[in-house]
Amino acid sequence: MIKDMVHELLKFDESKWETYAYSREPLKGKLNQIQKSEYKKGAETCGRDIAIELIDKYGILTPREYAKKLGVTVISSIGQEHGEYTMFAKFNEPSTITVFKQVVDKANELIRAEGLEKCLGNVNVYDVLVAHELFHNFECSQPEIYTNQVKIKLWSLGPYKHMSKLACLPELGAMALVKKLLNTEYSPYIFDVVFLYTYNKRKSKELFESICKLN
Repeated sequence: MIKDMVHELLKFDESKWETYAYSREPLKGKLNQIQKSEYKKGAETCGRDIAIELIDKYGILTPREYAKKLGVTVISSIGQEHGEYTMFAKFNEPSTITVFKQVVDKANELIRAEGLEKCLGNVNVYDVLVAHELFHNFECSQPEIYTNQVKIKLWSLGPYKHMSKLACLPELGAMALVKKLLNTEYSPYIFDVVFLYTYNKRKSKELFESICKLN
């Protein structure tokens, strides 16, 4: 089942993944399509530029090696934090990335068992997670970057305007960084389905079907 789902997800173009990213945005109702496309482009450019800067400065390294160069501590946790959602990795300020080893082991086992290595470009699952969280490190250390600067007005009272960030932009930026650092042709959003499948096949299939239905 997961093999068929991954091969189908690989066919999707950028417009599909843009729709998916914004489908998870709490403030999507306040944005028109022109704004969505503009903000997506800006966030992805931000992520790619950071990746290019890392490559230019340090050469081609693994995400873990970039983390070390940046003074970011990467921790592998055996335990898994449970809540409403399964957590795959997290960034803790000021400079720590925790990767939950259970996710990595189960995902690697799944990819091997289903023969998905080649179609996924033989990427290292651990590297996908570390690279993603590296973007959040840059957001923490560089308040001036694009994804920190974009804010929209929720409401105003006299001269006061209540502004809010868009939650999906850091994710778009992080995915662009992953894609550039790991040199993949597909959207790393595919791993949302793959990782979820290792814990809950039914929910993974539901997520896959919901993505397929997006216009």
